[in-house]
Amino acid sequence: MRQNSPASTAGTETPPVPRLALADYFIIECLNAIASTFIGTAIYFWTRKRFEFSDTENLLAAALYGLVYTVGARYGGKLSDRLGLDRTLRLALAALAVALGIGVRLSARWTPFALLAFHGLVVAPVWTSLEGSIAHAAGVWTTARRVGVYNIVWGGANTLAILLAGALLRWQADALIWGAALLHGAGWLWTFRRRVAARTPSSAPLTVAISSPPPDGARRRRLAALALVGNSLAYLLQYVFFALLPHLAHRTNWTSSYVLWLTLAFFLARALAFAALSHWTGWHDHPAWSHGALWLAPCGIALVFAWPVTAVALPALALTGAAFGLTYYASIYYTLEAGTRKGTQSGIHEAALGLGGFLGPLVGAGAVVLLGDARAALFAVAGVAAAVNAIAAAGIYARIKA
Repeated sequence: MRQNSPASTAGTETPPVPRLALADYFIIECLNAIASTFIGTAIYFWTRKRFEFSDTENLLAAALYGLVYTVGARYGGKLSDRLGLDRTLRLALAALAVALGIGVRLSARWTPFALLAFHGLVVAPVWTSLEGSIAHAAGVWTTARRVGVYNIVWGGANTLAILLAGALLRWQADALIWGAALLHGAGWLWTFRRRVAARTPSSAPLTVAISSPPPDGARRRRLAALALVGNSLAYLLQYVFFALLPHLAHRTNWTSSYVLWLTLAFFLARALAFAALSHWTGWHDHPAWSHGALWLAPCGIALVFAWPVTAVALPALALTGAAFGLTYYASIYYTLEAGTRKGTQSGIHEAALGLGGFLGPLVGAGAVVLLGDARAALFAVAGVAAAVNAIAAAGIYARIKA
């Protein structure tokens, strides 16, 4: 792999300078990840319990979230580079805390749509700013190591969030929204904690030992394109799955908390995959690993709905989580590895997952209307993901291998 420092890859362009210590950004990331999991995953139990949303309404809400997240990520990444990573982070976290605190008190039927739309639009710049800050913050860690720790923190926080969300649902569903507001507020307060103003952004070279020679520029772009497609397909499936979790609970007579706690297998497997991939670099520049994972993910999710018993759901979810861990890691690795404007680079990565999160639930909602069954809708989305994956294999992947 090329041993270019961030400062050497863009001529005279100066990267933005984060003012907090690297550890501070990881703490803010953890708080934001727990809050975002409350909103992006568990909220569909809140909409079902408080607003009696149908499967179609939950899928449309998920599609809206994916759509606004795509817009927020694409333009939020550029905004964080222009306005400043720290300033964007601070403003967005404050806005999220206030909006959720107000929104939880509203009772109109459009409230969940408004909350999800605002959260998706504003939390996207939080993630692009965090990713950019972690890549640029002062320190000697390489980009690869920063990405590895970032993914481990994110995956671990997601797992903890599901554990907490299940407990909160047993107590009071509104606590999910209050909890997310408080966590975003805590992240905002942490941005004032301490500064490293006198230090310069990291310019440590990316030195990762791999067994293959460095890829050329064209191959690198194709690897990045395949990783982005893969991550988008993963989120196409993931958003549909999360939006239909209340349907799974209703169909099996499982409690909301039990269904959420079952998904701990997914989140824990993904977190462990992040930890393993941060140490094992054999997958670098070898797209067969992440591409192959995309064939496993639709099968795992389909199994959960086809045979909804705990003995099947746990291994199926673990398999899916590990597969998604690889697709996500590949996407963020290839996008953050190149270029100095990490906010813009991470915006591309986040927009790709948001696009999948929009298209998947949209197809799912249409399938529910046409087929009249949520399980059939999920199978339809899984089929779409498999078909697109096959097209990617015939196109991008074949050109990489050529």
